[in-house]
Amino acid sequence: MYLKQWNRFHEAIGLCTYVVFERSGIDDDVVTLLAEELRRDYGARIILMGYEPTPVSSTLLRQCLTGNRDTLGLLHPSVEAYIREKGVYANE
Repeated sequence: MYLKQWNRFHEAIGLCTYVVFERSGIDDDVVTLLAEELRRDYGARIILMGYEPTPVSSTLLRQCLTGNRDTLGLLHPSVEAYIREKGVYANE
């Protein structure tokens, strides 16, 4: 979703630094231009990040976590420990 379409965008734009990850099907040049526009026009703090997407669905991860099964090393151990400790998906 494009940031300017967010509810109360003008209030939200200055609250934090936004970290934007590339998405498949979205042209990197377009994302770069939009980030530059937001920086110039609104003083937005935006960090653009590239990454190698994990070929797994969030549905599979939730099923592993709620079924108390191994997440197959797809989560960083500290992230998995936090999710399990806090019961993030316990009600699903």
